[in-house]
Amino acid sequence: MIIVEDDRELRLNLTATLARQPGLEVIGSYDTAEQALAQADWPLATLLLSDLNLPGLSGVELIRQVKLATPGLIAAAYTIHDDRQYVFDALAAGAVGYLIKGSAPAVLVAELRSLATGGASISPGIAMMLLEKLYGIPEQEVADDPLTTREVEILNLLAEGQLYKEIAANYHISIHTVHTHIKRIYRKLQATCRAQAVSNARRHGYLP
Repeated sequence: MIIVEDDRELRLNLTATLARQPGLEVIGSYDTAEQALAQADWPLATLLLSDLNLPGLSGVELIRQVKLATPGLIAAAYTIHDDRQYVFDALAAGAVGYLIKGSAPAVLVAELRSLATGGASISPGIAMMLLEKLYGIPEQEVADDPLTTREVEILNLLAEGQLYKEIAANYHISIHTVHTHIKRIYRKLQATCRAQAVSNARRHGYLP
């Protein structure tokens, strides 16, 4: 397996977790798509797990290039985004899995094992997006779902520019838990990045 993730602490934790799993061998771990393309031993790899929002070349473009060069490779997106366009772009590039950050390590391992044995791993919400696109089912309106006190606190730290690992240290929680909180914040604010989340939060009165 090859991992591409620009959050260094998350990448190291992920690599260490997966390296302990029987049958899941990590042969390369990189923080940019360019580094992975230049240094990874792609012929030996069976699975690529890549963040989408990478600096420089995007994870979507990495998946596209790797699939063109190595069609048999299994590619999966590993990201905080569950925005429709991110989903469709990744799947169109050749990803057969779309794994949302913040899930428990045991869940992630199970999803990767499913992919490695020829299955697909897509969350129910993302599967519904695909059905809507395929059959023309209209999108459901986003429910009125206010941010919790903890989510507002984390949002303030995001607005200050704190990194995920700094937020995790502030609350003595894991980075995976921080990812889960931020995923929910993005969903509730209908945002796909930090800047958009902060902007939407100000518009809705969560931030000054």
